[in-house]
Amino acid sequence: MQVVAAPGTKVNIECSTDKWQQFGVYMYKQNWTSEPQELFYYKYDGSLSYKKSDKYKVSVDGKFPALKVTLLNLTAMDIAFYWCEFNKEDKITPGKITWVLKVSLDEKPSTMNIIVIAAVSGLVNVIFICVILKLNVGECMAKRKRRQFSTPSDSVYEEMKRTYSDTQATGRTLINQEYQSIKGLRKP
Repeated sequence: MQVVAAPGTKVNIECSTDKWQQFGVYMYKQNWTSEPQELFYYKYDGSLSYKKSDKYKVSVDGKFPALKVTLLNLTAMDIAFYWCEFNKEDKITPGKITWVLKVSLDEKPSTMNIIVIAAVSGLVNVIFICVILKLNVGECMAKRKRRQFSTPSDSVYEEMKRTYSDTQATGRTLINQEYQSIKGLRKP
């Protein structure tokens, strides 16, 4: 029989036999790559002995020879075959059922989770695009302002034009006055 359970949950396994006068029962676990591992031995008088650190992982309830074994806090390490063996002196009698436990690690995402993830992703994309556009528009506006306030000038000629435009409105406005005065001295 196969049992599927989610991680962190528990699962109950029946461990019983129809043969009477048994001395005790062993429960074993074997995964795909290892030898069988004894989890516990339950004696007919009610005494229970665990192997390794399975005391906190396995609990046993019921009356001998019909026991209910509970595997607690399941993880991927619990994926294995589980079975019981009853003993009477040197004779081993397998339990009625061999169990295969499969811990389901892949949970399907719910529709609501997909919708929330899509909405958040879309919102992040819109914010990202707005930030990029704002930066680009800001750069363009800054360049435009710089162009309006900083016009190129022909420094010497511009100064001369401003200085002499009020007094002389002739074609000689852009002529250097010192040059004119020197030129006037040289005339014969």
